[in-house]
Amino acid sequence: RYFDDELTGFCRAPCAGSAQWCDFHAGRIDETAVDCLSERYFYLDPANFMALSAENAEKFMVGAWNLLQNHADYLQCLKVMGLPEGVSIDILKKRFRHLAKTLHPDINSVHHQEFAQINSAYRRLLAYENIQF
Repeated sequence: RYFDDELTGFCRAPCAGSAQWCDFHAGRIDETAVDCLSERYFYLDPANFMALSAENAEKFMVGAWNLLQNHADYLQCLKVMGLPEGVSIDILKKRFRHLAKTLHPDINSVHHQEFAQINSAYRRLLAYENIQF
C-alpha cells in the first residue's frame, strides 16, 4: 500500500490481484520509492537500533557524517550520472553499465572526457555507498 506522509496513512483504494499499489499510485511509484519506503521503516523501528552492535553504530555515524560533509559532491556525482537522490546501488550499477555501453572510449573515442567524468562520479558514489553502512 502507498503511504501518504501528509495524511500519515495508507491509501485505501483497492489493488488489482496481487498488486502492491492501486492503479492511481502504481503509475507514480518509481524504482527508488520502494527502497526509500523500506529504509524509512527500518529507521523508524527502534528494534533495529537496539540490534546494532557498537561497531556498526560507529560505522553508521561515521558514514552519515562523511556523507553530510561531502553532500555537494554526492549531488554533483548523481547529476553527472543522470540519477535522482536516494537511488539504490543496483540502479546506480545499471546506469553505469548503460553509459559505459554507449560512451566508453573503446566504442566511441569522441566521448573520452565525458566517460572519464562518468567513471569518476561512479567510483565516488560507490565509495559513498560503502561508507554509509
